[in-house]
Amino acid sequence: MKKTQAVAPVITADVDTSALPICLKSILGLRPDTEIPAERCASTGRSLPTKIHGVDVGAWVAWSVTGLLLFSGDRQPTMRMVIQESRRLLLALYLGRHDNNITRIAEATGTSRRAVREHLKATGLYRTDPRQVSNDPPVPPVPSEPEGDNLLLDP
Repeated sequence: MKKTQAVAPVITADVDTSALPICLKSILGLRPDTEIPAERCASTGRSLPTKIHGVDVGAWVAWSVTGLLLFSGDRQPTMRMVIQESRRLLLALYLGRHDNNITRIAEATGTSRRAVREHLKATGLYRTDPRQVSNDPPVPPVPSEPEGDNLLLDP
């Protein structure tokens, strides 16, 4: 199966993993030397390089925000919740990057259109009627790709 280029641009950057905990602690109003036991979990069972090249910035930010939602409040997320949110986020990223086109998403992920559609339905991201999404005007289908399904994301 061929890989499809994303419609929306992907912004990448190099990340210095050694400086990251200090930056995050600063954002949270903590001192750089504050001991956080769970911080070590990122490298448990594997070693992390000091610099990671070509990080997808949009996906990383989206994943960070999703993590905030998962790990906030009094309860800890279940494995099912984490898997569901991971799937939802990945699909939302692909929808945005491939103009809501199931055919392009299937090609990019190396899976079938049917499987993509089923995952979209399971996560509540599948929409066939633009009026189901919001009061915004409907987005017209892309005329150059009549074989692909066009979907809209929840606002």
